[in-house]
Amino acid sequence: FLSDPGRAPQLLLSDAVLKPEEVVVGFYTHRSRSDILGLRSADALRGLRYAVGAHWKVDRQLLEQRGWTQVPADDWHSALRLVKAGRADAILQPFSARADLAMGELGPEAEYVPVPGFRAAFGQARHFLFSASHPDGPWLRQHLNRGLEVLRRSGRLEGLWRASGVLNRQTESWTWVK
Repeated sequence: FLSDPGRAPQLLLSDAVLKPEEVVVGFYTHRSRSDILGLRSADALRGLRYAVGAHWKVDRQLLEQRGWTQVPADDWHSALRLVKAGRADAILQPFSARADLAMGELGPEAEYVPVPGFRAAFGQARHFLFSASHPDGPWLRQHLNRGLEVLRRSGRLEGLWRASGVLNRQTESWTWVK
C-alpha cells in the first residue's frame, strides 16, 4: 500500500497494480452469524466490531479514520476465530470469485461470506515493491511497469482481477458503506 507507514524509504513502488477505486471489500462474517448477515443498513454495518490484525497498519488506519470499532487479533486465523466466536462481528476482505463469494474453496475460510448488498472502498492502491539499493531494482520496476501498462491497455489486467473476484460484477450494484 502506498500509505503503509511501515514501508521503508529504500523501497521503490511499481505503478498501481490495483488503483484505489478498484480495491473494494466486503463485510465478511461467519455463515452462522445470521445476526450480522441479516443486517440491511449501512448504519448498522458502521456500528459493527471489526477483527483486525495487530500488524495490519493500513487496515487499522482505515477503521480508525472511519470511526469503526476495532477488535485486535494476533493474526489472520485468530481474526477469523474472533468473528466466529462473536467477539468481533466482521472482517473487511476483498470479494472472492466463488458464486457464493465465500473466502476460500476449502477449510475454515469457506465458512466466511459477505453481508449481502454492501461493499466498501478500501481506498488504497496496491503496488509491487522493489529495492532501491539492489542494482537491478530500478530496472525491474521499469519493466514491470511497462508490462502492467500492456496488460492494462489490452484489458487483460481487468480480466485477471475479475477472474480472481477482486473486481466482481456480482457486487457492482451493492450499496457503498462509507
